[in-house]
Amino acid sequence: MPGKGKPQITSLLRWRTSERAYLFKNIEKFLSNVKLTEDFFPKVSSEYQKLYVDLAGAKTLKSIYSPKRTKYPLYIPSAPRYFIPALKKPAKRASQKVLYFPNEEIETTPIWQLIVLCFIGGGEYEMEE
Repeated sequence: MPGKGKPQITSLLRWRTSERAYLFKNIEKFLSNVKLTEDFFPKVSSEYQKLYVDLAGAKTLKSIYSPKRTKYPLYIPSAPRYFIPALKKPAKRASQKVLYFPNEEIETTPIWQLIVLCFIGGGEYEMEE
């Protein structure tokens, strides 16, 4: 990665102009030492760094995803905001993507676990419109 020093990241996405001075004065409170690469920048706060590291060896979305259409889909809206929902049934939306899985494991996996799999999964996926 370019630049000197050790790259670090925060989970912060937005802040008010009035909070900017506080943020930079107290940046150490927000920084995380998770592994960053040129392809993968996990938005992990220091408070969740241990959880992130503990889950790093868990199954990833990429390990259970199918590149071919199956009867086990997961529907993802194409226009996420601050989080990306994953639904087991199609939503009434103008645009959504579909990820397919090879077996019924996706149907019995709790939604929170799917979110974690997406979070730690990294990688690119071919999604059907």
